Amino acid sequence: MLNSIVPVSTGGYYSFLYLLFYFQIIFSIKKNKSERELYI
Repeated sequence: MLNSIVPVSTGGYYSFLYLLFYFQIIFSIKKNKSERELYI
């Protein structure tokens, strides 16, 4: 795999940050939707 070739300090670290950022966006969107449904 590419991850084994690229050092963890560069490739793996950035991919991990990207995943965290991605999940945070999805979670916030889901939270906003559920809150809107509660208000209606």
